[in-house]
Amino acid sequence: MLSKTMFLMRRKLRFSNVLFFYKLPSDNMIKVDKELCKGCNICTEFCPFKVYEQSKKPNKKGVRLPTPEHEERCTKCGLCALMCPDQAIRVEEKEE
Repeated sequence: MLSKTMFLMRRKLRFSNVLFFYKLPSDNMIKVDKELCKGCNICTEFCPFKVYEQSKKPNKKGVRLPTPEHEERCTKCGLCALMCPDQAIRVEEKEE
């Protein structure tokens, strides 16, 4: 079995000037800060693995927040956190 730090593929993904690698899916924890997020859903549009979906119902501010519905697809590339204008997304290791 491959360790978490080894790459699954040697193929590269390119997004503008940022270079990412496919990594093994591991225990991820995606956190969206509901107080900071304004619901622009840039993370939903830019996620290459379509981890996020727009929530079905709005929060108390009337904003439909992005929710990580497919967290198992996440490779922790960090593009969602990088693109978030409000810095409302964090991708961390799951605590056991």
